[in-house]
Formats: sequence, C-alpha cells, structure tokens
Amino acid sequence: MIEIKKDSLNLNNTALSIRVVPNGFCFAISDTTSKELIYFAQYNLSADETKAKGWLNITTKNALLNNHFEESFLLIDSEQYFLIPTSIFEANDLSQYWQLHFNTIGENETIRYDIIPTTGIVVVYSVDTELEKCICQNFPTIQTKHRQSIQILSSLKKAKKSGQHLNIFLYEESFDVVLTENGSPILANSYPAKNTNEFLYFLLNLFEQFKLDQYHTELIINNSSTNLIWVEEIKKYIHCIHINQEPLCSTDKMFLQSTECIQQISLLNLPLCV
Repeated sequence: MIEIKKDSLNLNNTALSIRVVPNGFCFAISDTTSKELIYFAQYNLSADETKAKGWLNITTKNALLNNHFEESFLLIDSEQYFLIPTSIFEANDLSQYWQLHFNTIGENETIRYDIIPTTGIVVVYSVDTELEKCICQNFPTIQTKHRQSIQILSSLKKAKKSGQHLNIFLYEESFDVVLTENGSPILANSYPAKNTNEFLYFLLNLFEQFKLDQYHTELIINNSSTNLIWVEEIKKYIHCIHINQEPLCSTDKMFLQSTECIQQISLLNLPLCV
C-alpha cells in the first residue's frame, strides 16, 4: 500500500476518483474549488483476492474513503475496450458488439459505454459486476468512465486545428495512442509493449500505416517518468517530440516533494481526477 496526503486534510467540498487497475485500486481526492490533489493511495490485491473482496477490505480499514464527497468517479483502466461510431451505435446491441470483438462476455462482466461529446465516438468497455455493485453501495451517484475516454478528451483539448498530432500515454507494459488530424480524432487504440523493441515496433508502424511525417508530425508523450529509455530511443526516429509531464489534475508543489509521490507521478498523470 502507498498512501500520501497533505498534513491538513479538509474533506469539505472534495471529489473522489477511484481508478480500477488490473492488480488493485488507486484513490485520489481533490478539492472541487482549487482542483488540487490532496490525497493519493494505491492498494495492490493479493493473488487470491477478488476486486470486490479487496474493495470491502480497503473501505473497512480506511475510514477516509467512507466520507461524503461532492462528486465521485469510477475510472476503468484496461486494454479491453473498443470504439464505435455514434452513427451506428445502439445501446440495446451492446452485448452483440462485445461478442463481435471478444467472442464472449464473462460471467461477472457488465458492458458499459462512454459517449464522447462532439467526436462521434463511443467507447465500449466492461466492468466487474460484483465490484460495481459494491462501489455503488458506497457511492450511489458515482460516474463511470474508461481511461481512454478521458485521454481522448484530453488530447482533443490540446489538439491544433491543423496538422496531425499523435498523443501517446505510457504504462509499464503497454501504451495508448490518440491520433488527431485538423482537430478531429482519427485513431484511439492500446498496444502491448514489454520492452523498448516492442514499443518502437508498434509506434513506428503507426507512423508508416497513417503516413505520418517523422519530421513534422508532433508526437506528444504523456507519463514519461516510468519509461525514460523508451522516450530516449524514439528521439532517434521522430524529430518533433513534446514531453508532457503535467498531471491531468492540479497538485500542490509541497505535496509533490515527497519521494513516494514523485515515484507515483506517472499514476498522478493518469486520469484520476475528471
């Protein structure tokens, strides 16, 4: 467990973000007025612990997470998702869409979707049914989003109205991409990458497949603190690179001075605060 919090913790007018990762949970509490992060915690589950059981154990031990929050968000962090145009999307056909992409729906899976405003895109993904039920008992009005939905919105806010821009979001063994052209989304996808060679293979293939100019297409790298070698290697091939280390939520400088928090900066850069 990792827990970092400000010395004076005022939970009035705060928002809670719960990020579900493959091996556990991340929690972030932010001030709804200043938008600053005031609390961060990461819990890893044991090998025999389901996410629902882990949730109950965590919320039983951590009274802080049982407070009232002005807003609450459930953020799903998984590579198992797909995009579909709003022009052909029908909510009643979710199970059919899912089976076309992944063959079967798990016994404990519920299919959810995010409609991304003004983009014509719907992100379809699954959540753990039992876990979602447990979380909703604590937070009945919680809003559920997939991480790629937040990353697409973040990329579009920064996208210029002309030219192509490729945003990549780095993780320990994978990366997400969002490609925009003239301010509109062209591609959003996830790729496995356990080492530098795999990272270069998929990324350079994207440049070739979409005919991106390695000298003029802007490559925006997010969350680079955990994969510095990847970043240095890609500089050998791509010339227009921008490193974005700003978190998607505001943070207090004193809060970020702790060693533990600096080590988790890549997690803070991820969509913890909507």
